[in-house]
Amino acid sequence: MSKFSENLQSQFGENLKRRREELGVSREELATDTGISYNSIYKYEKNISFPRISVMLKLAKSLKCTIDYLLGKSESQDSEELFDDPRMFEMAKGILNLSESRISSIRDFYEFLKWRESSITAK
Repeated sequence: MSKFSENLQSQFGENLKRRREELGVSREELATDTGISYNSIYKYEKNISFPRISVMLKLAKSLKCTIDYLLGKSESQDSEELFDDPRMFEMAKGILNLSESRISSIRDFYEFLKWRESSITAK
């Protein structure tokens, strides 16, 4: 595993545990709410394993935060705006049924759009 991957996994585990504890949610409660096993949540928090994007979405929704927050890419925990927009919520739910390669394509396209937007506003 690369240093980048190790850091990302470590950040995810730490932020997952921190957010869960901030909300006063036990691992058992999180497991019940998300349908993710207690053992899996334990392994994510202890950096033993790393979840798929579909699992990250379930965790973020249950913990009312963004995936970026869990990955350590954003200080903002607020996901309310995302889930208050029914179109965004439907898109997020639809992503859960996609293959990893399709999710990767969506991520690449999103990064392209961000780059393009920043290029346009920089002019």
